[in-house]
Amino acid sequence: MSAQPRAPAVVVPGLHAGGLLAGVGALAVLATRAPGLALAAAGTGAIVAATLAWPELATLALVFCLWLNVPALAVDWYSVPEFLGALFPLVLLVPIAHSLRRGEPLVLGGAFSLLVVLLIVELLSTLVTAHQDVAVERVKQFALEGPVVYLLVVNSVRTPATLRRVLWTLLAAGTCLSLVTIYQQLTGTYERPYGGLGQIDHAYFRGQSDVARLAGPLGDPNYYAQILLAIVPVGLLSIWRERAPAARLAAGAATALVCLAITFTYSRGAAVAFVALLLAMGCLRYLRARHMAAIATAVALLVALVPAYRERVETITAIGGATAQAGEETTADDSTRSRTTEMLAAGLAFVDHPVLGVGPGAFPYHYQHYARRVGIEVRDETQSGPEKGELPRREAHNLVLGIAADIGVGGLAAFAGVMFLTFRNLLRTRRRWLGKRPELVNLADSLLLALIAYLTAALFLTLAFERYLWLLAALAGAAARNMASRSSSRSSV
Repeated sequence: MSAQPRAPAVVVPGLHAGGLLAGVGALAVLATRAPGLALAAAGTGAIVAATLAWPELATLALVFCLWLNVPALAVDWYSVPEFLGALFPLVLLVPIAHSLRRGEPLVLGGAFSLLVVLLIVELLSTLVTAHQDVAVERVKQFALEGPVVYLLVVNSVRTPATLRRVLWTLLAAGTCLSLVTIYQQLTGTYERPYGGLGQIDHAYFRGQSDVARLAGPLGDPNYYAQILLAIVPVGLLSIWRERAPAARLAAGAATALVCLAITFTYSRGAAVAFVALLLAMGCLRYLRARHMAAIATAVALLVALVPAYRERVETITAIGGATAQAGEETTADDSTRSRTTEMLAAGLAFVDHPVLGVGPGAFPYHYQHYARRVGIEVRDETQSGPEKGELPRREAHNLVLGIAADIGVGGLAAFAGVMFLTFRNLLRTRRRWLGKRPELVNLADSLLLALIAYLTAALFLTLAFERYLWLLAALAGAAARNMASRSSSRSSV
């Protein structure tokens, strides 16, 4: 007698269909009450379903969305609950669980340990600061964007093949942002934010600037230029690495778009960091005479297309007069003098609070006190905007001085330790594979140069939107570990 068909073969599809209909119905009801929450729930469900089928997709989706600042925009622009935006990095638990199921160990490493030390220093500084409300929010942000993101990313990027796809994802994200920026500039639609991806520097709308500085998804043109600049070496080295003509052409076109978008930010710090990037590429022997000639031609063309950017960059030559006291004649503009004041004020704050600083994120509340001691360019009142008439709270506008002023020598040492280990491991990786596996050296160098570009630009900026830095550091840690384990496994064989 033949066996009867099992009931689950008929019941389970029905249950799946019923569950799907119930889920769609619940989303429809939720959409009438909280559209933002419904959109987030639908997107999360789609990502979870896709990543269960292809775990690596979660890693690529996180990198792409994080570089476009999608979680923050969803919270700030579309009323998605903040906790959902904070939980978005947890999609990486899917590829991590997949790796653990295959018997691969959980990766920690020295850089992660130092990030935990940095978190402890921030907690200790929070206990003694006079602005604990500000410090607590800053610590919460760092805990999520620093140690948590680092741990998740370094454990989800397990192979050079995954790392290569991640770098292409970064290039795709940079291209997407650049296309929005270029279209916005060409059409002059500065009043349209394009879903948050096309924000403009507020000084333009307040009448303080004749030029609209495009600020992308971050709302600040200098930070936007910083994250775009980190994409440039990824694109340039993809041209060297890829063998397929179509891939090389795509990488070249994407890099050109990113460079054009940077010019519309009018960021002088990005121009300085670009020069540093070229010098670093020359030291790594990626640039020869014909390459430099091609780059010089491209830069000249960009400057010709955007003459206002050339005029702004030329003001760097007047930086020598930035330290003139108030009332003295100087060739430096107000912006340069103001930033010089902010940097020196942060240095004085560090001298007065060397151990734990003034508190995480608290330096702006101490700015007026130290700026008056500097006496170069102190603005007593905000001239426009919602804070008109109030005493301005200025950032340090320098990564090192900002960390030192906020959390003292302990935090500065921990941060320096993370960067030291990251660069050391990347340099060890390139030495190990130099002359043997050029594609692995290229992947390591892409991240090495991206970090150099980002950190050089950070010499003129405070550590804000730090998730970008820790994402790059985590990818660098994953690259060094994967290629080291690849070497040891070959040795054992």
